[in-house]
Amino acid sequence: MPVKFTETLISELQCPVGKKDKLFFDSDQKGLAIRVTEAGNKVFLAIWKDNATGQRKKEKLGSVDEISLIEARDAVALRLKGNAQIKLNGFKKNLESSATLRQLNVNVAATFTAWSQAHSDKPMAVADLAEPVRAAADPAGRGRQYLASVIRALDGTRAAGFVLTRSASVGKWEADRYALKKQNTQFAEEYNFKPNYDPANEIYSHLEIARKSLEKAANEIAKLYPEILRIDKARDIAIEFQEKNSEPL
Repeated sequence: MPVKFTETLISELQCPVGKKDKLFFDSDQKGLAIRVTEAGNKVFLAIWKDNATGQRKKEKLGSVDEISLIEARDAVALRLKGNAQIKLNGFKKNLESSATLRQLNVNVAATFTAWSQAHSDKPMAVADLAEPVRAAADPAGRGRQYLASVIRALDGTRAAGFVLTRSASVGKWEADRYALKKQNTQFAEEYNFKPNYDPANEIYSHLEIARKSLEKAANEIAKLYPEILRIDKARDIAIEFQEKNSEPL
């Protein structure tokens, strides 16, 4: 169970008898921990889940004799802030994919319907797509490179009861292949998808509003961050002063 770290508490932390080490977590700063060994060594650790890999990461920050509690908290806060940016970047990437389809003015439902009729669920390279599919995805006939960018942007898109998935090429000169799979009916009913549902056009405006709200919140937090650190430091100093003056003479 997390406990509120103070300089006094840290000095009193001990490893339980019979164990090689023990982790203690700070209740005030998520991701901050102290490892106490049976020999009495105490080390600050930053522990968090990496949004880029999905794996749990652990980093040694330094001995409690080398860095202060405030410095340790600041170090963990910076790592978590960077990790949050990774997650935000992933969210922005999804937005960009939806924005690309909207800007290209692609009729996804028509494209998938033509694809299903021409190729069923057979994996296809862009160069081998039937003419009706090309016409639906690239009505202006802008060329193969344009068509390839459209099909790549459709990877993972659900429409007209189908979802398009990409299989990356295994050889240097082999093209990526795309397969159109029938959408799970239960999934579609659960999320109220309509037969001609086009997520790129339907949800883009909502995602754009969410993106702007996230950016605004991030900017506000960034403005407040120095003041938060100042208050946090003043609080720790006050707590330490109170603890020292409350000790019996």
